[in-house]
Amino acid sequence: MKVVIKTPGSTLPITIAIPMGLVKHSSFLWDMAIKHTHGSDRELVLMARELVPECTDILLEAARENGGHFDLVEVKSASGAEVLIQI
Repeated sequence: MKVVIKTPGSTLPITIAIPMGLVKHSSFLWDMAIKHTHGSDRELVLMARELVPECTDILLEAARENGGHFDLVEVKSASGAEVLIQI
């Protein structure tokens, strides 16, 4: 997964690459998220921990069917800033 942020004032976009396998399989990251989340939000993190592996498989299959990648989210603000999340 790749997150690209473009702002009108900068010449280069900010690009953050996040391996899907890391999101899917990293028990360390999930344990840290659970540890630092409190109250009813913790229940949401626990639910996400169960759903994310299935969702990543579906997203990767959709990417394969679309030539290797696709744009999951594309947001453009009135100020000219753009955010693109690509699988």
